[in-house]
Amino acid sequence: MKTRIFKFGGSSFPRLESYNDVARYVSERLASDTERAVVVVSAMSGTTGRLLETGSLVNNNMSLETTDSLLGSGEILASALMRAAIERVEASVTHLTGYQLGIVSDSKFTRARPINYIKKNLKDALKTNKVVVVAGGQAVDGKSRLTMLGRNSSDLTAVLMASMLGLQECEIFSDVPGVYSADPYAVKEARLLREVPYDAIIEMSRAGSKVLHYGCVAHAKQSGVRIICRSAKDGQIGSIIGSGLPMPMIAVNKNIVIVRFTSESALSMAESILRSEGIVAVRITDQSGVFRLSIWTDNRAWQEVSNALNLELEESKEGALVTTLDGSGHLNQELVPKDQVEDYVKRLHASFYGHVSPCGTPHAIQKDRAEFSGVLVGVAPEERPIAG
Repeated sequence: MKTRIFKFGGSSFPRLESYNDVARYVSERLASDTERAVVVVSAMSGTTGRLLETGSLVNNNMSLETTDSLLGSGEILASALMRAAIERVEASVTHLTGYQLGIVSDSKFTRARPINYIKKNLKDALKTNKVVVVAGGQAVDGKSRLTMLGRNSSDLTAVLMASMLGLQECEIFSDVPGVYSADPYAVKEARLLREVPYDAIIEMSRAGSKVLHYGCVAHAKQSGVRIICRSAKDGQIGSIIGSGLPMPMIAVNKNIVIVRFTSESALSMAESILRSEGIVAVRITDQSGVFRLSIWTDNRAWQEVSNALNLELEESKEGALVTTLDGSGHLNQELVPKDQVEDYVKRLHASFYGHVSPCGTPHAIQKDRAEFSGVLVGVAPEERPIAG
């Protein structure tokens, strides 16, 4: 029984009619190249932000467990709407939420980590239905409490579904067709990369690239699942994650705070604890000679964990973390003032790919790096685009 995994993020559903568009696409795939489909969906575009805003009006200091219960309702609603749309095309369909999926996680609410999965519910659903719609990003802990796997973690759910079924690939649909050498919205010369190795995407996703959830790619590598990136507009394949040689890539992350340490051992200890708590922490590896760690602020648990560790945040000029992966696989991180980061990244991209840019020449990059190496950042959290 041939089965395919499709994941559609929040950007695939800008309006209610979008559910019918996706349902028609799934129906076409059932008629052409698969017998069964597992359709993983994220909350409709904008839903997560609205839920958080509504919750804060009731209690702006609600617990992380309550936050997961609130946010989980977005994916539960999306899965029900997706099922309703597929019912219109007369395909046999059911849907599974976090309580039914069989994904078991730890109890770190808002950024839970999968520790096991039970295949029975998914396999049973596929025996009697052509389509199984899945609420993305959800699991339950050992006490059967709903947990969320983190921001943008529907990607991870899709890979876990492929692992449960022993499949070698899953397909992820997004508003961009695949992985680019830089943010295509900021760098118009950015190149679409057709094949990208797992390790490159893991590093760049941890650094702030928004194309794929880093945990999703790490699990895909571990379980041997290729990730097929497709355009949500026309279904065309843009990138395949799993093989290929490293190509120059640039990621920018403005949603960070910076912590300075007196020794590398102190940094390593904090880095290890933060990661064990599910907080993304990236070591800054530039040539400044200062021991620094950047902490993602996209999950509000970062502050709770940082306070418990007594970490002192740098109070300095606002900036962004610019991460570069060159063609040899070498990784470099730099702190760049926010008001200069756009032009800087354009020049940096030009130095890799040879484009003529009005922003400057490769020589200017070296000058900029020397200037930026001493910048320390203290950036307040910013609202991130809602995507799966």
